[in-house]
Amino acid sequence: MCERIIALIDMDCFFCQVEERLDPSLKGKPMAVVQYNKIIAVNYEARAFGVSRHHRGDAAKQKCKDIILVSVPSDRGKADGSKYRDAGREVIDVLCQFSDCVERASVDEAYLDITRAVEKRLKEITEVQPFQLANTFVILGKLVCGLHKPNRQTVLPHSGVESLYQTLPIKKIRSLGGKFGDEVVNQLGCKLMADLARFTEKQLQQKFDDKTGTWLYNIARGIDHEPVTQRLVAKSIGCCKKFPGKQALGTKEGVEKWLLELASEVSGRLAKDFKENKRRAQLLTVSYSQDIDGKTVSSSRSGTLSSYEPPKIKEEALELIKKSNATPSTLFW
Repeated sequence: MCERIIALIDMDCFFCQVEERLDPSLKGKPMAVVQYNKIIAVNYEARAFGVSRHHRGDAAKQKCKDIILVSVPSDRGKADGSKYRDAGREVIDVLCQFSDCVERASVDEAYLDITRAVEKRLKEITEVQPFQLANTFVILGKLVCGLHKPNRQTVLPHSGVESLYQTLPIKKIRSLGGKFGDEVVNQLGCKLMADLARFTEKQLQQKFDDKTGTWLYNIARGIDHEPVTQRLVAKSIGCCKKFPGKQALGTKEGVEKWLLELASEVSGRLAKDFKENKRRAQLLTVSYSQDIDGKTVSSSRSGTLSSYEPPKIKEEALELIKKSNATPSTLFW
């Protein structure tokens, strides 16, 4: 039995590639995909001029006057990413031909546990059962995947982890990039994964709890037991619309109008999902932000989803907002 072989497939410049497939004349030209004038994807031809996803469309034009800016389509007054989701579904369908354990991580990336596929193929050809093959890890997959772009692959066997960790910041590791990563760095006084590996399991458990200490100890030694969980479709379906600054909604009519628009999009996607995956959503979650005394306060509330009809979804969402509203004195409904 060989150790696990985990592959992360990350589609490079995915939104740009989708646009190039739809319009082959874009290939080889500097191009970016923009949403509300903000760049969300840049091809390598544009990156050569210094354009990045941090730029707005007008700033990209200053860096590269010939750049082609392709806008995400709009529907119901908001961005419509349907063609990118559909293309992502095509990718997953192809990946399923290589493994029976595929975990969709986002619209353009997926983890594959190819251990059994490799074992089976080796045995078919050589009539020998493999004992040990190169092992890579779910938790390091995203990091390693970006080391040799574009259009190249990186294999991380267990023997290569120690060398990689010599210069790898702790906060580059998945699950250690946020507040918990800051806590680990501050509590232990170390910045690199190689430094973390100097602590014993007991020391780490004393600093944190037993479970967290063991997890840190294992990750610092390239031991990752996180499985690839079969998931070909998204766990949830949702959409949103932001109303920054003066665009904020201030009337009941405005809120109801946009709730209906969002409900209509969700309804269509739910119906498509039911047709393709034979499953039905049961939970409705509404998340929103409001300005209270000059501060932005975010709220979220969930309830039963009883219907896929847009008006019904809108009404149920509105009731959830009413129940969770934090400023009863300023209610406009």
